[in-house]
Amino acid sequence: MRTRRELLQHLAGAGGLALFGGRLLAGCDDASGGGDDAGRALDAAGLLDATPDAGGTADAALVDADGRWWLSGNFAPVADEVELLDLEVEGALPPALTGTYLRNGSNPRDADSAHWFLGDGMLHGLRLEGGRARWYRNRYIRTSLFEGTAAGGPVPTIRDNASNVSLVQHAGHVLTLGEVGLPYAVRPTDLSTVGVHDFGGALSTAMTAHPKVDLVTGELVFFGYWFLPPYLTYHVADATGALAYSQVVELPASVMMHDFAITATQVIFLDLPIVFDLGRATQGATFPFRWDEAHGARLGVMPRAGGAVRWVDIDLCYVFHVLNAYDQADGTVVLDVVRHPQLWVDGPEDFVSSPRLWRYTVNPATGAVREGPLGEDPLEFPVGDRRFTGRPHRVGYAIGSVGDDFLGADARHRLLRYDLATGEATRRDLPAGVQSSEALFVPGGEGEGEGWLLAWQYDRARNASDLAVYDATDLQAVARVKLPRRVPFGFHGAFLPDPS
Repeated sequence: MRTRRELLQHLAGAGGLALFGGRLLAGCDDASGGGDDAGRALDAAGLLDATPDAGGTADAALVDADGRWWLSGNFAPVADEVELLDLEVEGALPPALTGTYLRNGSNPRDADSAHWFLGDGMLHGLRLEGGRARWYRNRYIRTSLFEGTAAGGPVPTIRDNASNVSLVQHAGHVLTLGEVGLPYAVRPTDLSTVGVHDFGGALSTAMTAHPKVDLVTGELVFFGYWFLPPYLTYHVADATGALAYSQVVELPASVMMHDFAITATQVIFLDLPIVFDLGRATQGATFPFRWDEAHGARLGVMPRAGGAVRWVDIDLCYVFHVLNAYDQADGTVVLDVVRHPQLWVDGPEDFVSSPRLWRYTVNPATGAVREGPLGEDPLEFPVGDRRFTGRPHRVGYAIGSVGDDFLGADARHRLLRYDLATGEATRRDLPAGVQSSEALFVPGGEGEGEGWLLAWQYDRARNASDLAVYDATDLQAVARVKLPRRVPFGFHGAFLPDPS
């Protein structure tokens, strides 16, 4: 087996990881270009909205010349950063829904990207206050790659990433996160970038995009995966934001471990068969991950305080997103996820699969595991009431589709609410031509699932987006904040309530 130093030397000689890192981590070929150049590039590519500040007349059929779906339609990037004040509202925004909704996503400013995951990070923020939509802003996250100050060289550093997947609020900081690399701190008041956040210099590994905040203990529990050993490192930050514990978790290979889960006492890792292909990277592949059945699929259960991992084999699959997990009185652990039976068999641009809400029940003492579906709807972007993170939950939400082509230009979307105690599913179909990003749950009552769902929804006929607000108990529409422009499909968000 090669040492880390030998792998670095090999990659440096081949130059492949530099190209791969420059695109997977940066999301664009020229991270130093200015805003005017970006606008001209978008216009030349036919991706610039014809009327970015007025809906209805813009060309809704934005198509990439090379047929790349992630640069077409409402996946296409927006060229400008704007501020819009006192927005139109249909219906009535609940006065108690006061705070700032931020959502992260991939928005390549040079209008060129080799994969949906590779664009520069852009935040979209909406301020809700007193029943009004006070402002909307969109801002690029000023990473080192965006600013052209990355270290460069054949091997990317953990500081140089696009920070384009998600965000989390913890211990007074709002952090944006990418698939690999360090997070960036941002100011929620104006979406400006503070800079890299490395926990006061204590964090020296990557931090992957789905940390968990335990609202009971105040801890931030997270991990980072990387392309070279150590492939996986586990971390815990205490309620003050100080890094309190770190542990390397041994893996046989580098895998795309996008998410994980915690319970009150355990952490659950997902070692699944989307693997980093070093050979492809050294040959210059821009996204060198592939489906590898020979790798197998397994879950790893480890005490949250650290220690040995109990690995249990499961049927082949891939999981992007976890709904939640919890301990049971008999010592077993329940894990609810969105399960893809396979993914990227025909290449990493193909997301058509059959994802379903799925439950694993694991006995860490014996290694026994039971698994099976919790519903029949194709879906993704599961969310729950985060006050119950790591604790027994009953309610889950997701964006569903009619058929398995969740990301297709003609995909029909629906909101889903699952009562996991009864098995009952509530469905709200969206009108034809209206498609939704993640629906985020925001608490509005004491009980689980009492509150609202917030989702950016794109109206193809208007070529513009609304923030849709639903009652989370029954999926009834409450209000829509109307924008005169698009919010491209993105990834994950967070609602930052005002201090009480």
